[in-house]
Amino acid sequence: MNQIPGTNALVEASGGSSEIAQRLPLGLYIAVLAWAPFPLGSNRAWAWSLLTMLVAVCWLVWGGVTWRTPQRNMLFVARYPIAATFAAAAMVWAAVQICPWAPASWAHPLWSYASQTLHQTVPATISLNPWRSLGELLKLLTYAAALWLTYLMTLRADAARMMLDAIIAIGAFYGFYAAVLKIFGLGQFELFYSANPVIDIYLSGPFVLHNSYATFAGLSSLAAATRLISKGSDHIVTSRGPRPWLLSCVQFLFGSGAKFVVAFLICFSTLLASASRAGALATICGMVVMLALVTASGRKVSTRRWTGVTWALALVSLLALTVLSGGTLGSRLKDLVDAGGIDAIR
Repeated sequence: MNQIPGTNALVEASGGSSEIAQRLPLGLYIAVLAWAPFPLGSNRAWAWSLLTMLVAVCWLVWGGVTWRTPQRNMLFVARYPIAATFAAAAMVWAAVQICPWAPASWAHPLWSYASQTLHQTVPATISLNPWRSLGELLKLLTYAAALWLTYLMTLRADAARMMLDAIIAIGAFYGFYAAVLKIFGLGQFELFYSANPVIDIYLSGPFVLHNSYATFAGLSSLAAATRLISKGSDHIVTSRGPRPWLLSCVQFLFGSGAKFVVAFLICFSTLLASASRAGALATICGMVVMLALVTASGRKVSTRRWTGVTWALALVSLLALTVLSGGTLGSRLKDLVDAGGIDAIR
């Protein structure tokens, strides 16, 4: 992981803060990332409101560390102006939809009917439910703030590695946690609410539904595979014949790379156990694209060879895991093919 050109001076001059002060906001943010999936994927009003406040606290701590170099916090906008502009436009438009001073011709016609029925003026907005729209806007702002903060915190290569390793560890932990819940017949919903649990017959971990967990597990699998390829390219010997390659491969997979192998197996096997068709297919497509890009962009012959080996290992792992834990997924894919009608296959 290389540092982004033109940012070295700002990164090194982050307010003259100590190394501990530099690590504090990163450690706090990683703790927030570890918490976010636990309360039902932060998909309840109290949970996402708490997440919003936690992300805001992370920003305050980060601002305290970088207060002497405020221009550093605008690097994201400077590097990705088009993406930032479109994101800002979407948020502004969302805000316009909940403002009562928008043009009357834009307002939802139901507000006019409400004014006539109640015989009093009701503030008209474009949104039919401005409170719900405001809540969704706050969620979007939280996610954008998290993305922005992640970018700023990972400008340094060591911080980027720490963040990626933390994401992989969090994904593996929740994969193990999901398996434990399923073994004991428990549901995350029951830990927070005593009545009316949401019943999902598939593995869903800390999330409400298995589809949400599949997205989380799929992204964690991709992160683990990325780290495995990156680290393996520096340890696997591919230019001295099959025997040195085999020895270095075994040494790596059972040595420094073992934790990433275990994390990948946990995340991907629980992804298959979730029986999410879209989640599994999207993850596999992501892996194919990732490996293709790594192969095409590999500067060293050893990197390209290791990537090719990873292709074969990944395919074998996918087939083995699918056979061992993807029976339910396979039957659901068969049902999708056999469904026939457009409504049945969505």
